[in-house]
Amino acid sequence: MSLHGVTLTSITNSASHLLEVKKESLRVGDWIFAKTMNSVYRVRVVGGGLYEVSGGWFDARGLAPAITRINGCTWGSRVIKTNIVAACGMSIEFPKRIVTSIIVSIVHVPNSRSN
Repeated sequence: MSLHGVTLTSITNSASHLLEVKKESLRVGDWIFAKTMNSVYRVRVVGGGLYEVSGGWFDARGLAPAITRINGCTWGSRVIKTNIVAACGMSIEFPKRIVTSIIVSIVHVPNSRSN
């Protein structure tokens, strides 16, 4: 099966080589800084599956900081990895199909009080 020249097999194979931040590795108070092709997103783990997000789309609409969920990361189609917050080469997807541009770099800053 091919979607715009990309096959499900190629997506599956490349997924194992991504620089990514998994949801399960994060603790309350941790920060993720994701530089995309168009902006920088600042994400702080609030807990209970919620994140405080600033930057990019949220700043442009005067909604930052916003408390929201992160659906996962996508290649821009309906294929989504729901267990990660950010991954280089992918886009973060928030509820209501809010999707960032492609992530080019990620920094994870653990909360020193909880580690």
